[in-house]
Amino acid sequence: MNRNRMRTTTATLATTALALSILPSPADRILYLDAAAPGSLPNLFWTDLTANQHDFIITGDPAPVHVDNPGSVNDYYDMELDNGFIGLGDESLFDFETDHAGAGLGTPFSVNVYLQVTQFHVEMGKVLVSKTDEPATGQFQGWIFSLNGDKQNRADFFAQPGNNRDRLYHWIDDETGFPGGFTGEDIMVTLTHDGSGTHGGTKQYVNGTEVTIHPWSQDGLNGSITNDNPIKIGTNHAFNDGAGIGEDANLYFVEIYDTEL
Repeated sequence: MNRNRMRTTTATLATTALALSILPSPADRILYLDAAAPGSLPNLFWTDLTANQHDFIITGDPAPVHVDNPGSVNDYYDMELDNGFIGLGDESLFDFETDHAGAGLGTPFSVNVYLQVTQFHVEMGKVLVSKTDEPATGQFQGWIFSLNGDKQNRADFFAQPGNNRDRLYHWIDDETGFPGGFTGEDIMVTLTHDGSGTHGGTKQYVNGTEVTIHPWSQDGLNGSITNDNPIKIGTNHAFNDGAGIGEDANLYFVEIYDTEL
């Protein structure tokens, strides 16, 4: 992670230090997309900076636009609803199975997304990173890490086996850190999961501070969450035809680790 990209103007130095302290070593990082180093064709592809070279192709009309700030590390992708990025390469790299598919099959993983939400859209599917099939009904198989259109300081993690009954749904509202919501703030949202497929094995952080799970979350995963679709950032057709899905934000970087933080 390029640590200079965490702006101390939007968080206290203590909070920034917490955000950095939870990161594991780069050896565990299996995806690193940084808008400050997007590759040679930044408005067509976003280059993965890890040895996996799992690059992403830009999608949407209009597509995300790379914004270069000369002399600054705070370059970003200007994202809108209905656009995003689609992974190119071995999609199984991001199939994080859980122990509910079989004892010992659980794979720990963690996701960091650093962004600024530029506009809040009520009731829209604010997907950040996902790997699902796309039935357009909400009855998907896979996992989604997202913000939420019901509340401006909410983040969600879904892990589903093909229906939304037998699922893990981990939901947070950051009323302490961001009582007025995330819009207009630079935030790093973090998901970490130990592979168990349970609430107890799942944590979410905002700027390095763990946020307590909401009591209406679900802890009933039963079955496999793997699928053959590519990993995506932004737009996803798991809930409907894709209209209104994604994030209206300035996106700075995305990291995925094959370990629990």
